Amino acid sequence: MINKIIRQYLVLTGMFNLAVSLSLGTYVSFLISRGLNLFEVNLVNVAYFVAMFFFEIPTGAFADTFGRKNSYVISCVLFSLGMIVYSQSYTMAGFIGAEILAGIGRTFGNGAYHAWFVDMLKHHGYKGTTAPVFRKEQMVRQFVSIPGAIAGGYIGSLDLSYPWLVGGCMGIVVALLAWFIMKEDYFVRPPRMSLSASVREMFRMAGQGMRFARKSKVVRLVVVMNALLAFAVQSPNMQWQPFFRSAVGNVAWFGYIWAGIATCIFIGIHASAWVRTRIRDEPLAMAVSMVAAGIMLVCAVLSREYVIMAIALFLAHEIPRGAYAPIKDAYLNDHTDQRERATVISCQSVFGHLACLSGLLLGGLAAEMVSISAAWLISGAILVAAPFIIIRVMR
Repeated sequence: MINKIIRQYLVLTGMFNLAVSLSLGTYVSFLISRGLNLFEVNLVNVAYFVAMFFFEIPTGAFADTFGRKNSYVISCVLFSLGMIVYSQSYTMAGFIGAEILAGIGRTFGNGAYHAWFVDMLKHHGYKGTTAPVFRKEQMVRQFVSIPGAIAGGYIGSLDLSYPWLVGGCMGIVVALLAWFIMKEDYFVRPPRMSLSASVREMFRMAGQGMRFARKSKVVRLVVVMNALLAFAVQSPNMQWQPFFRSAVGNVAWFGYIWAGIATCIFIGIHASAWVRTRIRDEPLAMAVSMVAAGIMLVCAVLSREYVIMAIALFLAHEIPRGAYAPIKDAYLNDHTDQRERATVISCQSVFGHLACLSGLLLGGLAAEMVSISAAWLISGAILVAAPFIIIRVMR
């Protein structure tokens, strides 16, 4: 049964991320093609994180109260509808509306999907650490995004809106599949309640999870480290396409660069097991990964005149970023109680979203007013300087 649960988790993960990856290689190019500048591109993405910031805790509580399966299916549907709306939008308002729809959708799945998986494993007798499983999940995410991004690049060369439309339709299919194959053997459905009682129960669960987060040193440390990384990486995340645009030429080649990003993240995820055996202190391992990413990002900017080297260093900075995620996920899940798991994970995500929208605004301003290189240098300096200071202060 445990192997079946793992297979279901990885299949759903792979299918949905394949759908999403179709638009990743051409995302910024699509918005620029419809008249937005770099700051406006970031501003559109801010709407996504604002929606996530406000809805993360309530939707996490919804999952803890009414079931993680229901929450995940809603997540797939809303996010996919956001992609479809994106494909048909031509105005700033349309893009912002699509981002809000996708952002709310993402919050329904953020804590719920991990919580469903971990609780199903534990319910059926799984006693080990979740680190190997989360490492496989991250590897699947990156593995499927390689053909997805390449295919999306070619589809986008026909029309930059097509990857969004095709990906949205695929996401709806995943939602239907999840509805039929996901089970919740561990979940005790609450007695039928009125709408007001349901809302009160959701707020009670949210409060309970947030109290746990405040008391836990592990959660507080993860929240701060995750927020730091989220803030710092927004500039490279959003600006790599215009940064390398003159060197690449054809839009279809962005798919291959994204495939390179996914490959490097895949390598980092695989290497995370090696990092954990060499650095048994998880927060220290997280800090080392962040510093390594910052150093390579700075080197990529300094090598910009040598395009191949700059692209190689940019791709290489994704390796330690890939190693960070499974270490963080396992560390947080292994130190969180079952009943509040979805809410606690959502609480961690809330501060990450706040950091993301701050990074988008400041990174977009820096790129528009100074240069993309300046924005990346700031990001790299933050990643190099801050992690060890945070660990020293918070432990």
